[in-house]
Amino acid sequence: MIGLLLALSLATPVAPVNAVAGDRSWIEAHGSAPDASTPERERIATHLLWIERRLRARDSSGLLPSQRDARARLLDALHAYALAGAFPRHEAAVGGRRPRFVDEEGRHCAVAALIRESGGSALVEAIRAAHELDYVRDMREPMLAAWASDHGFTTRELAEIQPTYDDRPSVDVPHLPVDDVLRRGEAWRRIVPAPFTQAHLDRIVSEIDRRAIARSCLAGRRGQWSAHADLRIETDLTAHVAVTLTRADGSEPEPRLARCVERAIGWLFRRTVMRRRYEPGSSAHASYDALLEGLFHG
Repeated sequence: MIGLLLALSLATPVAPVNAVAGDRSWIEAHGSAPDASTPERERIATHLLWIERRLRARDSSGLLPSQRDARARLLDALHAYALAGAFPRHEAAVGGRRPRFVDEEGRHCAVAALIRESGGSALVEAIRAAHELDYVRDMREPMLAAWASDHGFTTRELAEIQPTYDDRPSVDVPHLPVDDVLRRGEAWRRIVPAPFTQAHLDRIVSEIDRRAIARSCLAGRRGQWSAHADLRIETDLTAHVAVTLTRADGSEPEPRLARCVERAIGWLFRRTVMRRRYEPGSSAHASYDALLEGLFHG
């Protein structure tokens, strides 16, 4: 059943990441359209780095020197913003993918981040108050148009930059440092950290090797236990695992065996997470009863 549901989710179409360019960035980078399994953070970063390259390639000879300088400086800022990956989120459902100018934790969207970078914090707050979930193309704000012109952009180009954000809940764990991403240059497509969703959690749990736990903790033991495990992952990738083992014959459990299983699950989980390079954020919790089912029998 889990495999069937995952297979179906991989084919589920999704709304575009940008109102003007759609998902051209992802299609050009990967050869196919994104779907419900596509990591949100990687999808947004892919779009921002794609549009950055396109904006740099456009003819700016008609701009004043001050406009060209401001445009180049802010495109540098857009590149750094995309790699840093501190994108806003929707704390509540808003009916699918929608923009978010600044979220409740102060994370700015790409357009808001560029305005803030230029010293326009007052403009950011004014737009946030009036257009928190609006598309740039629908804002019709003279102040925004004036800012765009002063800094060498058109409002259409701002609309091309502006991502949308999924309103599905997710939790996060730490990611590869941005300095490492920068050092690896064009390999960024493979290593931009991804948000850690419940689907990823379920997949990682299914991939944890029961045999590795059995070899390290159960060698030479006979008997039967009932087992329950809870895992808590903190934002610094610290994994707290609590395993409870109860012998089927009613005798006292073996604390050392439980601790061994805790360490094994924690290590296997951290290894998988670091290999996939998920992004930081709030802590996550999971129950691993399904993982342990059958492990402690015989």
